[in-house]
Amino acid sequence: MAKLDSIGIEGNTFSLSFDFLRGLTEDYKRTFNTYDPILDEQYMFYPAKIEFPFVAIDSWIPEEEQKKDLENIRFKNVSFYFGKNKVPYHYRDGWILENRQIK
Repeated sequence: MAKLDSIGIEGNTFSLSFDFLRGLTEDYKRTFNTYDPILDEQYMFYPAKIEFPFVAIDSWIPEEEQKKDLENIRFKNVSFYFGKNKVPYHYRDGWILENRQIK
């Protein structure tokens, strides 16, 4: 049986605030892609609070959003990740969720 891996939401008029996304999770981390020539910054919200079916959320913000205070950042491209074995690993191009067996 196939399982849902992720759901991505994006749009010009759609956006979620930092406070909203942070409220769904226990912590967050930020990083830049040091491999590709882009200036976007990635936010990885992980782990999700136990009452939610997803395990993590991530989003990239453009350079102009990076200048704002956290309370004023608006995320327009947001991905929700599912799967209890998914944990974030940091690579040169950002945070990536991988399946790891939990013992």
